[in-house]
Amino acid sequence: MKTQFISLITVSLLLLTQSCKEDEKPTLGNPPSVEDAAFTYVPSSANANIIEFTASNDALTAKWDFGNGEKGEGTNVTSSYPLKGTYTVTLTVFNSGGSSSSSQDIVIDKDDQTLLNNPLYVLLTGGVNGKGFKKWVVDSTRAVHFGVGPNPNGSAGDWPEHWQAPRLAKSGSGLYNDEYVFKISGFGFDHITNGLVFINDAEKDEFPNSYPNADDYSAPFTDQLNETWTLTEGSDTTLKVSGKAFIGFYTGVREYKVVRLTENELFLRYEDASDAALAWYIRLVPDDFPVDNGGGGLNEPTSAAANPTAPSSDVISMFCDVYTDVTVDTWRTDWSAATLKEIDISGNKIKKYTDLNFVGIESVGANTINASGMAYINFDVWTPNSTEMKFKIVDFGADNTFAGGDDTEHEIILTTPTSETWVNYKIPLSDFANLASTKNLAQYIFVSAPSGTSVVYIDNMYFSK
Repeated sequence: MKTQFISLITVSLLLLTQSCKEDEKPTLGNPPSVEDAAFTYVPSSANANIIEFTASNDALTAKWDFGNGEKGEGTNVTSSYPLKGTYTVTLTVFNSGGSSSSSQDIVIDKDDQTLLNNPLYVLLTGGVNGKGFKKWVVDSTRAVHFGVGPNPNGSAGDWPEHWQAPRLAKSGSGLYNDEYVFKISGFGFDHITNGLVFINDAEKDEFPNSYPNADDYSAPFTDQLNETWTLTEGSDTTLKVSGKAFIGFYTGVREYKVVRLTENELFLRYEDASDAALAWYIRLVPDDFPVDNGGGGLNEPTSAAANPTAPSSDVISMFCDVYTDVTVDTWRTDWSAATLKEIDISGNKIKKYTDLNFVGIESVGANTINASGMAYINFDVWTPNSTEMKFKIVDFGADNTFAGGDDTEHEIILTTPTSETWVNYKIPLSDFANLASTKNLAQYIFVSAPSGTSVVYIDNMYFSK
């Protein structure tokens, strides 16, 4: 009997628990009706091509597709229509029970060219007052024109940290043959492939007759003409192209974050459809942009730095027209990430570094410099775009040999150079506190940000008392 009594209690408890669970089941409520998704619209008082939309039910979350490539959210929103035509606008409203949508066609009677003067439109296409179109190509002759890094997913860090392409790294792949034409009229877009495109190996099945090439795949592909582009401005401004057209190295997507857009640069970040952890980067320039060894069309100095005035007896000169220079083995080591060109301004020789991440300068072996009798190292810097610079000195020690066991080094952060002005640095050698000695100075290393795209000019580098 006792066992039966316990069993009855157990069954009762189970039934009670089940009943409570059924009573506690959450209810989501009814989804919105079509009437809840109704909306009205009127032209704005300022411009008939700017339309003001109002959702009928302001208690629901409202999301809009304006039919012109733009989207919005909120009860009261506006959208611009620079070009005449019929646009289908869709409102979708949401609550805990679901969603409902409604659509209406709006007719724009005539073009309004003033709405096409958006500064980004002008940069991308040349604008209505220009040719009406702009052709962009991959900046193949400049380092970091292409690369891959971790996907920042909206956080800071728009840079291809994993790998940056050296100049012409993907020659013959098809990447450098493609042309991208952005038109202001009708927001037209042409992807001119010239017969070949460069694609991620994960996407090769989309392209018949693709074949392994340049560490990924190339594929024959016809020109994709008469497509459209859409630029959506916001905290992350995005650029999207239609149809089967794409930009740069194809990774399965056709929407790109605009990292930078200037008159002579379109730098994009985009995702990898097969690997959400990756982001790809491509740098484009106008097709008529001058190739200048990576100078990037930035301003150059028109005069040399002022000549130093210290007596020659108080100087050990590495590079200066005023003094007799000691022997420097190289102004760009083979392990540098930079390009060097020596230029002449009014008879004054200057070192020009482009594509600069870091550059090593060496005076080694019999040419190491004994600066123990000197108090300062001096140099002049001119830059159009460097935002941070560091400078390191390495002493090879008494054995005068790299990695001989007694090497010492010290790196300092320089004060940020003023843009497009010769800045003189006179740095006490005592600031390089980690140097055990200055009797065998062998390496001098400049580091600059933005990494890989900095342009820095160096003049008048010498030691002084």
